[in-house]
Amino acid sequence: MKNQVCSKCGEGTYSLGSGIKFDEWDELPAGFSNIATFMDTVVGPSDSRPDGCNNSSWIPRGNYIESNRDDCTVSLIYAVHLKKSGYVFFEYQYVDNNIFFEFFIQNDQCQE
Repeated sequence: MKNQVCSKCGEGTYSLGSGIKFDEWDELPAGFSNIATFMDTVVGPSDSRPDGCNNSSWIPRGNYIESNRDDCTVSLIYAVHLKKSGYVFFEYQYVDNNIFFEFFIQNDQCQE
């Protein structure tokens, strides 16, 4: 990287090229943010709702992140401006079938 020239990777290593890999989660890296909202799935009086979702977030746990297990929906958002064509790859473990989980990808840079 110091010389900014291409060279072969050392044995047992690889290059991400111009990519970024997030695999250490001591804190949420720059570009990531959380939004927590109450998911109103129970019919009942509004005073039975929690006061808010202020304590709900994605929590760094070293080599992974996890979200709270409460009545709030917690979105993990990663905002990036791509400088060239490429792709985004997510690897995840989903072990609880009682929790709702989905991915959304918004691409504002598409020309089509």
